[in-house]
Amino acid sequence: MSSTFMGFLVLLIGIFTLAGAFFDWEWFMNNRRARLLVTLFSRDGARIFCAALGIFFIILSLLAFVGVLNFD
Repeated sequence: MSSTFMGFLVLLIGIFTLAGAFFDWEWFMNNRRARLLVTLFSRDGARIFCAALGIFFIILSLLAFVGVLNFD
C-alpha cells in the first residue's frame, strides 16, 4: 500500500472518530471498545478521549501528506 493511501485512510479514521465524539453518536459510544472508555472516564471523558484520538489521527495523516511521516 502506498503512503498516500495510508495517509488518506488514517485521515478518514480520524474524521470518523472526531465526529463520533463531537456528535455523541449513541451507536458509536455503545461500541464494545468505547464502553470500556465510558466505564473508565465517564461518557464525557470518553468523548474527550475519542476527540483527542481523532485529532491525533488527523495530525498523523497531515504529517504523512507533507512527507514528514512515511507509512511504508
